[in-house]
Parts: sequence; C-alpha cells; structure tokens
Amino acid sequence: MPEKQISPINRSGNMQKEELNIQQIIHTIYRRKSILLIVLGSFFIIAFFYSILSKPVYESYVVAKKDEVDDRRVRDEIAEMFQMQTMDELETVIEVIKTRDVLEGVINELKLTLSIDQVEYGNGDSREFDTDHLLYLTDAERSNGKLPRFNKVAIDNSFEGDEFCIERTPSSEFKMYNSESDLPLQTIKISPKTEFVLPGVHLVFDWRNAQAGDKIYFEIRNMEEVVDKLQKVISISSIGATNLAKLTVESTSPQMAMILANTIVENYRKVRLEQKRQTIHYSFRFVNDQLNDIEEKLQDVERELSQFKSENQIVILEESSKDIIEFLSNLESEKLKVELELVESRNKLAEMKKELQNKGYFDQTYITPQRNDRRDSPFSVLLEQLSDAELKRIELLQKRKENHPEVVAVNEQINQIKAKLEEYNQNTLTSYSIIINTLEKKRLNLNNLIQKYSERIENLPEQESELIRLIRNKNVYEKMFTLLLDKREEFRLAELSKLQDIVIVESARVPLKPVRPRKMLNMAISLVLGLFVGFVAIFTLEVFEKKITTLDEIEGKYRFPILTIIQKYDKALEEKMNNAIHGTDRLDILIDDIIIPQESFRLLDLKLQNYAENGAKSFLISSCEENTGKTSIAISFAISLALKGKKVLLVDCDLRKEGIAKFMNEKSRSRGIINLVTENTNSNNIIKQLQLGEKSGNRIDYIPAGGSTINSGKILESEKMKELIDDLYLKYDYIILDTPPVTRVVDTLVLGKLVNDLILVIRPNHTLKDRLELAVEELNDSEINILGFVVNAADITKLSHKYKYGYGYGYEYSA
Repeated sequence: MPEKQISPINRSGNMQKEELNIQQIIHTIYRRKSILLIVLGSFFIIAFFYSILSKPVYESYVVAKKDEVDDRRVRDEIAEMFQMQTMDELETVIEVIKTRDVLEGVINELKLTLSIDQVEYGNGDSREFDTDHLLYLTDAERSNGKLPRFNKVAIDNSFEGDEFCIERTPSSEFKMYNSESDLPLQTIKISPKTEFVLPGVHLVFDWRNAQAGDKIYFEIRNMEEVVDKLQKVISISSIGATNLAKLTVESTSPQMAMILANTIVENYRKVRLEQKRQTIHYSFRFVNDQLNDIEEKLQDVERELSQFKSENQIVILEESSKDIIEFLSNLESEKLKVELELVESRNKLAEMKKELQNKGYFDQTYITPQRNDRRDSPFSVLLEQLSDAELKRIELLQKRKENHPEVVAVNEQINQIKAKLEEYNQNTLTSYSIIINTLEKKRLNLNNLIQKYSERIENLPEQESELIRLIRNKNVYEKMFTLLLDKREEFRLAELSKLQDIVIVESARVPLKPVRPRKMLNMAISLVLGLFVGFVAIFTLEVFEKKITTLDEIEGKYRFPILTIIQKYDKALEEKMNNAIHGTDRLDILIDDIIIPQESFRLLDLKLQNYAENGAKSFLISSCEENTGKTSIAISFAISLALKGKKVLLVDCDLRKEGIAKFMNEKSRSRGIINLVTENTNSNNIIKQLQLGEKSGNRIDYIPAGGSTINSGKILESEKMKELIDDLYLKYDYIILDTPPVTRVVDTLVLGKLVNDLILVIRPNHTLKDRLELAVEELNDSEINILGFVVNAADITKLSHKYKYGYGYGYEYSA
C-alpha cells in the first residue's frame, strides 16, 4: 500500500470566509418560500377582514383663525416688559383645546358620559342602539315621548362609572337599579322632570309616554375615561405659516363627528375668553366699587359746597388759590391713576401666584398680545411640550401602572418642563413686584406733594381755606369719577368683545365618505408588512438554523468540493426497500429499477480519480452523525463500480452498528473483521461474494463486521487489520471502507492511518453545522485527506441552479 499523502486541495486550509451574494439570497428565499407565503397570506387575510368588519370612521373638521388683538387698554409697563418674552402663538393657543377644562365642558354639554344600550317595552318590543348616543338623544327629542329623554346628566369626578336600568312600574313610579347586580337604587314618582340623585350622579329624566314594564338600559362612564377617549379622536394642526388652524374629529357616526367638532371649538372659545377675562376681572370689580363710592362723595361735596357759598356769600377766589386748587386736583387725579394701576398689578400678581401654587406654573402667554411675526417663543414651546407629555401620560395610564418605568419617565419629563415654566414664571413675578414697588413709591411721592400744598391752604383765612378745600374736593371727585367711568367702560367693552381672538372661518359639516378603513391602502400595507416580516422570519430562521440546509453554505465555508449529489428516494422505492426480506432482494431492487442515480456515482468515480492524485483506490466513507445514509452510499457506490466491470471490495468497519449486515438483513452474524483479529481467522474465510444479477458476471466482495464490540478501536488499529488492508490492496481495483461517524468514536481516525483518503457524507436538514465543523477539524488534525462531500437524500427541486444542472439534475432515473 502506498505511503500516506495529503491531497493538494487540503493544503491551503480547511475553511474560508462565507460571502453572501444576491443569488444565494434569492435561493434562500425560494427555498423557504412557504414561510413567506404563509406570512403574506396571514397579513392579507387580517387586512381583508379588518377592512370588512371594522366600523367606518368619519372625519369632520373646523377651520379657525387667531386674530390680532390690539388691546390698547393693557398698554402698561408689564406689557412693554414682556413683549419679547412671551408670544401668544396659534400653536400654543390651540393646544388648550385638549385640556380638561375645555373637554369637560363639551362632555357635560353633550352628555357624553351617558351611553344608551337598549330600550325594552312592556309589550315585548325592544330597540338597541349601537350607534353613538348623540343620535339617540336627537331621536328622543323627536319621539314625542316614545323614547326617554335625559335632560341632565351630571357626575362627580370621583364617580367610577356603572351600568343602570330605569323601569316604569305599574304604580306610576320609575324604579332605578344596577343592571349588573339588580340592586335597587331609587324609586321616584313619575313627573315631567323625574330626578334621580345617587352618590356621584344626578339625572333629570323624562319619559312621559312610558307604560308599565318599559325599561331603558344605559351606562354612565367615568369622566377621566371619557376625557381620554375624546382626546384620542381629536387632532389639531396649523395650516402652513398662517394664523389658521384645523381641528379634526373622528367618529363612527358622521353626524357625531360634525357635532363634536363644532361643540369643541365653541367651548374652547368660551374657555379662551374666560381665560383672558381673568386679567381684568378683579380690576373691573375694584373700579366699579370705587366709581359708586366716588359718585356718592361727589354728590355730598357738591351739596356741601353749595350750602357753604350760600351761607357765607363767597363766590370768587383769588388767582393764586385757583392755581393751587388746579394743581392739587391734578395731583389727586394722578394719584388715582397710580392706585388703579397698583390694584390691577396686585390682582394679576395674586392671580398668577394662586395658579402657580395650584398647577406648578401659570400660562403667561395672555399677558401681552402678539404684535409681530416671531414664532415659537420659549414659553409657548414649553407649553406645547407639556401638553404632549400630559397626553402621553394619560395614554400610558390606560395600559400601565403608576410605578411603571415608562410612566415614571413621563412624570419626570413633566416635572422638568414645569420647572422650566416656573423659572419663566418667577421672572414674571419678579417683574410684577418691581412694577408694584415703583407704583408704591410714585404714590408716596404724590402723597407728599399733596400734603405739602394742602398745608399752604391751611395757612389761609378760615373761610377762604374752607372754600378752597370744598372746591378742591369737588374738582378731584369730578376727575376721579370721569376717569373711573372711562376705565369701567374700557373693561366692559374688553370683556364683551375685544378679548375674543378666535374666529371660526369654516364650521364643521357632515362628512359624506369615511376616511377609514382604506381598503386598498390596507391591502398595500399588508403586502409590504407581509414581505418585510416574511423576509425577517426567513433570515432569522436561516441565521439560527443549526442544520445544513443548503449546499452553498458548505462550499462557501469549506475548501472541499461536493463530489456528487444523491437524489432522495421516492416513497415507492423507500417502501419497496423496507419490505425486502433478504439483502439480495435489496440489491436487485437497486440494480433492476436503476433508481440509483448512476450518473451521480459515475461523477463521483470521475472526481475521485482527479482528486486522489496518488492513484488511491481505497476510500473511507464516513459522516458526522448517524442516519446520514453513509452505508447505503458505500454499497451503492460499490455496485456502481462493479457494474462497470471493476473488482470491488466492501469492508464493514462500523464494528458497533454492523451497517452492511443490517442492510443485507443477515439474521445470523457472519464471520468478519472481529473474527479476523480475535480468533486469528484467515482472511479468505471472511470475504463474501454477492452476484449482481443472474446473467451478469459482475459481483462485489464484502467483509462484514462479524458482530459488534465496544473495543472497536483496538481491533481496527491492530496489526492484523493493517496486514489485511495491505494484502487486499493489490487484489482489488477499489476497496471501500464503511466507517462509524467521525464525531462519535475514534474508529475513523484510527483507520486513517491505514487508508488516508476519506469521503464525508452529508444529509441536508439532518447534518448539524457544528458537528460538520468538528468533524473537519478532527480529520485535519489527524492528517486524513478529505477528498470531498457526498450529499445524500437531497431534494433536487430545492437546490440552486448550479447544483441542479451541475450534478445530473434532469436525468431519468427509471428503467
């Protein structure tokens, strides 16, 4: 036997870096196309049924405009000071629509906490209401008493919501009870306005034509739940770089969408107006009270002056006295202006401090009107961020608890924004304090001047001094009355009209077509998502696949060729082989049906001649694990060579499994390798012959294992085994040794010292990647020459094109 050599194909290393190309990607997708089709079909079916079964959603919108308000009444020091600090921008203003103050007003006006489920009549008829309850309320107004009317639905914020039923009893009473527990709650005599007052709930109810046995089932929901639901159907956006904003409301009812949009905007305008009125409310009340007081004092001083003149016969004053009176009157008038400004500033300061204490910040955007085009002021941006964060918190609390990390993070964000707002607010409060101190000093200086000139009058003669005092008081009160009257009128006009800066440009209308579901868009999205998820699933499975599934990854990673590919037996042949009783029957099946792909084994023979450069004619056939079909490959290859007229010896070296003996269905153990070594049997006594066909002169010789043993390693590396191989090497054209799996026992590595060339059998979807890698490493470490891989039981239809047409795909393997 020639000395052991290493084939050139193995000298440059055993593995190389895998490279992924487009062709491999396409083949991977094609091979796992069933997964892609299943995912695509699932998404398409979901989208189809969603489009068919989901309720249509309608949109109605209102376009509003924010007007420039030139409120000259508030042109004071504060307005000048904060002109550049706060900008009352549309985006910030319109965000107030989502606040609780506005939405609670809408909910109470439209009775959104009420949801009507069903009306049952005593005669057995019933009517269900699966549309929005606003339609029911409208129908109830038009039903002439056939449907009950809810004139008032008021709940406390602490009310958690519940389901109720009201029944008309034979005794002319309405009985209200809990519809879930049937617990009686209250019984009231029938009247045009029947009132039910329960803990947290106040209902005013009218069902004038109700008959005995008539019932209505309804639900009253928690205010927080309704606010959250309403916030989710509202969207607000500005229109370009204009002062126009678009409020859009969604609903499953087109009428409801229109009613909600219009009502929300109107309630917002009320809240907005009330917000701006707060800046003048306290001042208006102070001015009005002062005006009434000054009017009384003016009347008193006029009577007193008239009486004094008639009693003392004094009519004319000296010019110097007139000047003093005029000057004092101006001082008193100026003092009054200062005091009015001082009261207004103090009221604003108190109001802002109160709001800061309650909310942690106050909205200072209304302090000054917008008078330029500057956008996105820091305070306005912070207000918008705060609104978004609070909405996000409400949404999270529907799914998470307070201590959830996401809720905690949003709470921290809200606190940070409020801290920044408070910093702006503190600057504003400081500025107001400075203005108030300045006004107080100004008032003190005016008081000193008034006191100084009043002392001059006191030094005049008594009658003249008294007359000057009376005339001075009359002039002062007249100026104060005129000033206060003008001031009150300014406040009245501002409160009535000038502060309303939100104008409705386009009211909401009843939408004609739903905006959702968009069937074609849903189908397109399902297609895109299905493809994406399908591709992700395919490549995820590919990445985590532990078994060899493609031949590309074998050739891409290892520097060994694929010698041939053996097609998977069809079910008919597999059943025929399993039913064969004798080994000769199995051989006849393989030979007669020619199901064995002869071209594949011819290709194997040809490649072995090329790769085994030392003219080797003995080969080890092994695998990485059991059940890869290496024994059937060894037998089939031996048959293929024998049919070509070659003298072939098949040796069963799997001394633990007896693979060839099992294939031949030998019931009694024939003498073989084990007997040769342990009993010193002659080699001629263990070689058996199998005739291939009755007329053919071709045959194969084979040596069975001779039983099974756990000491297979010692037997295979014995001197007797070496002598057997050396002796038979010259007698046969080919010697094929069927060996155990490389990674299970060391038998194959031991035989590698006798026969250097090895063929590794791989079975797709069975051979493990890590086992193959381990087998190659162990064989290389033992310097065994791996000639290449034989792929067994391959599904030809799933191979890439280069393997289909490169390894005989398309041949007819039938008789």
